[in-house]
Amino acid sequence: FGEALSGSFEPNEGTSRAAIMAALVAKLRSSFSVANLGIVGHSAGAGTATLVPGNFACGRVAVAGLRGGYDKEDPLLVIASEGDGVIPMPLVAGGLPPR
Repeated sequence: FGEALSGSFEPNEGTSRAAIMAALVAKLRSSFSVANLGIVGHSAGAGTATLVPGNFACGRVAVAGLRGGYDKEDPLLVIASEGDGVIPMPLVAGGLPPR
């Protein structure tokens, strides 16, 4: 992703999380005839897993993180720790959909 610390390239619109994930999903659907997808993300990737547009019928999993405002219809599993020093539990809880 464009914000990666290990990237040896100049970030641009083609290296954004949204652009990379859109290209990946399109490739999976076209080259491998994948109909149903699930997505798993850890830390910053947990936000990616919950924000990527599209249908993930197999569900979305956010490990050690969650970006607020989850409003998708896909099943969601969140794994978080009250002891997480980077993404605190109130931030995670605030991102959960209402019951």
